[in-house]
Amino acid sequence: MIQMSELLRTYAEHIVRHPWRVLILSVLATITVASGASRLRVNLDLEQQLPADNPYVVVDRIVRKQFGGRNFVAIALVPKSGTVWRPDVLRVVYDLTLDLLNTPGVIPQNVASLSSPYVRVPRDHGGTLTSDYLMKEPPADAAAVAAVRDLYEQEPLFKGTVVSQDERAALVLGDFYENGADEISVAMETLAAKYRSPDIEIALTGEPLYRHFEGVIVHRQRYYFLGTVAAVLLALWLAFGQLQGVILPTTTALLSTAVAMGFMGYAGIPINAWTASVPLMVVSVAAGHSAQMLKRYYEEYARCQDRGARVLSS
Repeated sequence: MIQMSELLRTYAEHIVRHPWRVLILSVLATITVASGASRLRVNLDLEQQLPADNPYVVVDRIVRKQFGGRNFVAIALVPKSGTVWRPDVLRVVYDLTLDLLNTPGVIPQNVASLSSPYVRVPRDHGGTLTSDYLMKEPPADAAAVAAVRDLYEQEPLFKGTVVSQDERAALVLGDFYENGADEISVAMETLAAKYRSPDIEIALTGEPLYRHFEGVIVHRQRYYFLGTVAAVLLALWLAFGQLQGVILPTTTALLSTAVAMGFMGYAGIPINAWTASVPLMVVSVAAGHSAQMLKRYYEEYARCQDRGARVLSS
């Protein structure tokens, strides 16, 4: 412990004796490392954020390549009151399913809903096995709705898939080829807006939507960063009430952030949902530590007007 204290004191004495040399070297080192920020890239591919040799990741990659699933989406139609067994709700299910089947990039055979042509009910007609549509046409009255519901309830495999367990939501499920997440998200939001009404709420989920909004959040980090810097400036002004107490910690924090981003660039660490908050964290922590050291200097300087000695004791 004594050796460490002596080492730190020697370090502080060197800084006090050669302030301009230390300042210039610090700026040059900062510029050198911070230049790596030009190499930063945004990469939101979830698969590249996971260990490539993990057996679960390997199996997932193989399954998705053969059967799809990476761009799976689910659309829930939720009436504001009652169950889904209403002509108006089933009409929306029918129309939305048809639009989804005609959406560019969709995998038709992976579309599932009450009216999907790929959702069939097996039937034995005098020794001949047939597969009938679950809902070939949207029912126009209560009797037709009851017929669809009866057919649905006869097939146990449908339970909890195209209609929720509590029958408060009808589900339209789909999958896409390797379309971009932004493209899929826009298409789904367009469908939802088309069929959303005061009586029927449309909810969306799926990995493409997560990836799309992950990108939106990552790109918003620049505004969050500016907001954080503004909050730091205000906090420092309230704490010190003078420009020196605002400028020095803020400059230190910004230089530290530049170094952190440059290191990420040289190390090949991309900007993603995990690392996008690094600038906010670094600028906040660095400003806090710098303010603490400056506050200590002011306390020491109040006791003795020798700047060098006060810097050393601080």
